[in-house]
Amino acid sequence: MYMNRRETAAFMGVSEKFLATHLLDGPKRLKVGTKVLYRLSDVEDWMKHQEVSR
Repeated sequence: MYMNRRETAAFMGVSEKFLATHLLDGPKRLKVGTKVLYRLSDVEDWMKHQEVSR
């Protein structure tokens, strides 16, 4: 499943600006023409790697 930037930001609980400014260290993205898409599995993987243990 692919999501646009708005959908991805809502899923992650962050702003669209966060995704736009974290191009190098954020989740993988795919650019199709002028559209930027995020694969759900890539977003979930990226979020898992952001987990911090106490």
